[in-house]
Amino acid sequence: MRFKKYINSWDIIIQDDISNPVNEVTAMATGDIAVNYDVPKIKKEKKKKLNPKTNRMKTYKKTKFFKTNIKPEDRSFKNLPRYKGTKKPICRFQDWLEIKTDDDFKKKGASGGKSSNGKYYGYSHRAVFGFKKGDVVKNDHHIARDRKRKTPYTIKSGDDAKWHAIRFSREVS
Repeated sequence: MRFKKYINSWDIIIQDDISNPVNEVTAMATGDIAVNYDVPKIKKEKKKKLNPKTNRMKTYKKTKFFKTNIKPEDRSFKNLPRYKGTKKPICRFQDWLEIKTDDDFKKKGASGGKSSNGKYYGYSHRAVFGFKKGDVVKNDHHIARDRKRKTPYTIKSGDDAKWHAIRFSREVS
């Protein structure tokens, strides 16, 4: 997914993939320019306009963006932006964590993928959980039942973390 990136109060828009930002290193080294990342909001801006084809009123939705200076690698559920009064999230957690779906998740019928913070996330409408290399899996996890290992054990590779995320997603669905 491509995101817009704004540089402090200037009208310059740099279109680039977040994993490879342009001029971020030089901007942070000088300290005079702060890099802001845009994350799409859940609530869209709605405008009613006349549809030229049918001559009827139609509601057009335009995506609004939440500006943040938190790097994608530093994002987690703890710093997910929320509205003040209702505590509802401003943006979807998939967009906030930049979860990119893998073909392995699609083949297995699981929801999830790899995030920019290095974790593999498995999720459903009930729960979300992230796995990474070095995490300890305890007996109370859903996936510990299927493995022939003794619990607790440590996840040793990225592929193992991906397998745990797929398994978690399928268990809680």
